[in-house]
Amino acid sequence: MSPATIATGNAPEVIRINPAGTFAYVVNKNANTIGMYSINATTGQLTALSPASTSAGGSPDSISINSAGTFAYVSNGSGDTVSMYSINTTTGQLTALSPATIATGTSPNIIVISE
Repeated sequence: MSPATIATGNAPEVIRINPAGTFAYVVNKNANTIGMYSINATTGQLTALSPASTSAGGSPDSISINSAGTFAYVSNGSGDTVSMYSINTTTGQLTALSPATIATGTSPNIIVISE
C-alpha cells in the first residue's frame, strides 16, 4: 500500500500544526512560500486551502505559531528577516502583518516562540 501524499511547494522544509489541530503549514524553502492546509479531524487527511500558499521571504527555514493560534512567524535564511502573519482561526489563511517582515541577524534558521 502506498503512503498518501499531497502536493507542496518546492523543497518542503518544515511542517507545523496549529494548536487546535485544524490547520497545517508547510515551509517551502526553494519556492519562498508557506503552504496552507486544513486537517480532517477524523481521517487526518490534509486538504490545500484556497489559495494554497502565501509568499514568504528568501529561503524560509522554519515556522512557529503562538499558543493562541493567531500569529505565525517564519525565519527567512537568505533574506535575513522574519515574516509575520496573522492566522484566521476559522479559515486557516495566513495574512501578512504590516510591516510584513522584520530584520534579523545573518541567516536566521530556526524560530521558536516561548510563552
